[in-house]
Amino acid sequence: MESFEFPDSILERANTITLKELLDSPISQCWIISALTNASRHHIFHAADMTPDDEVLGFKLTKLLEQIPHEERRELFNACSAELSFRKEQTQQYHARQGQPPVKVEVCEPVKK
Repeated sequence: MESFEFPDSILERANTITLKELLDSPISQCWIISALTNASRHHIFHAADMTPDDEVLGFKLTKLLEQIPHEERRELFNACSAELSFRKEQTQQYHARQGQPPVKVEVCEPVKK
């Protein structure tokens, strides 16, 4: 899979945010654990494109995630699911109030540059 190349301006801004901040914040905590878990579990799909640095990063992610108790990770995944369900319900209610048909959610491929 081709890696998306972010502009330097975005990477510079991202450099001001730490993983610690993301893990510590209630606005991102469950989503970061979900993303890191998915990245760790699905690295095999990117094996052909991985550099040695990518492999080291994958190892570090795996070791970090192993330090989080399974039950806590499960609670964080459940929080993600609850937020998604709530948002979907709110969207459906909004469209119903507008007299619009229910929104059909489709999954699409990521945008590549």
